Amino acid sequence: MSNAFPSHPGALPEADVSSRVVSFRLGVRTAIHTFRAQPLRAVLAMSGVFLGALLLTGITHVLGGIALQIEAQARSLGADVATVSPERPGFSRRPEMHSSSVDSDEEETGTVEDEERYVPLDIAATLTPEDLETVVDRIPYVTDGVPFVTFDDMVFHGRKRSSCSVMGVTPAYTDMHSVTPAVGRFFDESEEARGELVCVLGDAIARRLFGIPESAKGEHVRIRRSMLLVLGVMQPRGADSSGKNMDEIIFTPARTGMQRLSSQDHVAGFYLKLRSRAFIPALDRALNGLLRKQHNLSGTEGNDFSVNYADQIDDMMADAMDLMTTLGFIGAGISFFVGTLGIFSIMILMVHARKVEIGIRRAIGAPQRLILQQFLFESGMMAGAGGALGVLVAIVIVEGLAFWGILPGYLNIPLALGVCLLSSGCGVLAGGYPAWKAANLEVLAALRSDS
Repeated sequence: MSNAFPSHPGALPEADVSSRVVSFRLGVRTAIHTFRAQPLRAVLAMSGVFLGALLLTGITHVLGGIALQIEAQARSLGADVATVSPERPGFSRRPEMHSSSVDSDEEETGTVEDEERYVPLDIAATLTPEDLETVVDRIPYVTDGVPFVTFDDMVFHGRKRSSCSVMGVTPAYTDMHSVTPAVGRFFDESEEARGELVCVLGDAIARRLFGIPESAKGEHVRIRRSMLLVLGVMQPRGADSSGKNMDEIIFTPARTGMQRLSSQDHVAGFYLKLRSRAFIPALDRALNGLLRKQHNLSGTEGNDFSVNYADQIDDMMADAMDLMTTLGFIGAGISFFVGTLGIFSIMILMVHARKVEIGIRRAIGAPQRLILQQFLFESGMMAGAGGALGVLVAIVIVEGLAFWGILPGYLNIPLALGVCLLSSGCGVLAGGYPAWKAANLEVLAALRSDS
């Protein structure tokens, strides 16, 4: 059996600093020599710690990225913005409209089939622009309001086309949600009042249709049978808290969306800007009284609208993150535990296989302390290498997610170093008993061993 210990004089003076440096270098060389002699054994011992470090680092960095995303979304939604949406009935009796298809005969002739039947509604037609005007005028807690209409359709530019969501809003939308176009400008009040055929593209839509967002400005796109002038392209925003990709939206003036694109007199909802979040309870009471009266609802009827706040979405996301964090830490803890047991088993085998070497080293004067330190160093270095590799792979994966725009970039160097230290600590803990056993071997018994 090859000697895993390089030749070295017996004891090292404890008080001599230089001898401690020599001892450290000896420990590194011996550990590396041991790993090279038994690479498969070392890899198996490191695998559990590697997985634990990968899970722990990956989960914490992904959660950090999600937290940054939620924070950005909260800023875009506005911490003091409420969203009023219509309640969605299961079915409604109304004439069936065929205007959603760009190629339908009904749309070409402008006719509507008058046969009444039960058809599902995507959005209940319970809110109108007049509702928003009444709320802004009569509720003192509200400083501004933005109506919105939404529908999904296809957008065309030359031979290129793409599915998209069209959202009609007023110019106040940008101030309320703290967003601005990256290219060009947003439409203004006069364009909204005239219902002009203008739009602002989401970043993803602009890239699919034009390749470079800057080249979209001044061009025209077609939605249904209307040609819209592109005024600008929004900044990349990613998905909001509901999961809707804001880069897949085309913004138009609300009047344009209602009258010239979707031919409707109701809105999909409206955003309300509050003076302060402290007015949320009062706003709930005021909205209930005002809109119920506006909609002529009796005392036995439920509300035909709902009110949501940014913090409600944040609370749901926080609950989901807490669950994911708990499950991730449990998985990482199990991996570290298994890895610690693996290193413990490997170190027991190493002590057994190196009895003769330990006996020779003790016979030429090596103290028990040096043997103990050597095995602790080897187990700690083995686990530390596995942990460092796991941290590195996790960071590469997280940076890849940031590169592809799935999550914001997030790198926590102190946390990564902490996981490496935790991995080394698990190795030292796993090597404690094997190192003690190696340090307390009987010299004569070890030298007589054939293994």
